[in-house]
Amino acid sequence: MRQIERIIFMGTSEFAVPLLKKLIQDHKKPQL
Repeated sequence: MRQIERIIFMGTSEFAVPLLKKLIQDHKKPQL
């Protein structure tokens, strides 16, 4: 069970981290 949870977590973070970085960069840009 633990192994599967870890694999899912690793996959999620691998997908989420670049997305978060993109969101942060978009947020830093002036919206005007």
